[in-house]
Amino acid sequence: MKIAITGHRPGRLNGKEKEVYNWLCKKFIELHPTEVITGMAKGVDLIAAQAAKDLNIPYLCVYPYKRKSFLIEEQELINTAAGVVYLAEKYFQGCYVIRDRYMVDRADKVLAVWDNKTGGGTYYTMNYAIGKNKLEDTYIV
Repeated sequence: MKIAITGHRPGRLNGKEKEVYNWLCKKFIELHPTEVITGMAKGVDLIAAQAAKDLNIPYLCVYPYKRKSFLIEEQELINTAAGVVYLAEKYFQGCYVIRDRYMVDRADKVLAVWDNKTGGGTYYTMNYAIGKNKLEDTYIV
């Protein structure tokens, strides 16, 4: 089973990064995914990649476009990923929506970390996953 992750960047996690990591580890152990699909943004995406790595679960890094530089911790995760996908050569308006749809469409289930507020990429991606009957669980931060 392939599990995609959607969630907020650090500013909307309310300081609950450790709790998010623990919840994701618990869900990964419970669901036994064959692959975790992450968008590799700061916040929940990088936490999910680290959790998958720590649990020896293959993970796929999906970027909306090719970037020229990466954070040190991000580069380490890329180096141990099962794969890296770049959906476009460079940034364009709407590329993050395309990335999020790609991840949901490729997954069997989606896990979300959400702050219970409408608007933004996480909210959009959760609703897209609900429409595809793929939202497995949500952790409220």
